[in-house]
Amino acid sequence: MRQCPDKDSLKNYILHTVSPKTLKEVEARHQFEHTLTEIYSQNLSLDVEKQLWYDYISFEKSQNHLQRAKLLYERALLSLDSDLAFWLQYVDFIYRSLKDIASVRAKFEARKSSSGAYN
Repeated sequence: MRQCPDKDSLKNYILHTVSPKTLKEVEARHQFEHTLTEIYSQNLSLDVEKQLWYDYISFEKSQNHLQRAKLLYERALLSLDSDLAFWLQYVDFIYRSLKDIASVRAKFEARKSSSGAYN
């Protein structure tokens, strides 16, 4: 049977290992979210927005947070839904990283049938 660490060791581990890493990730995410808010409030171009989404998604991938990256793709598609290149990158990510091609196919087909051509 595995023995639980003592209270002081656990507290030390949390304060000096887990907390700084978590804080760094939260601060990075906050910066991305703040910049997204700025893009929307200043009505900047879709190219600027798209690049920020790519950067944010890359950050999550680098942290090995693939479900977060998937959610970011889906959030981004709310405004980038007519961007075929973005869709294809999303599909490729789902296929290669999450192996969930059925859900992507369903979303892609629903999107394709509900609107016109991609840009």
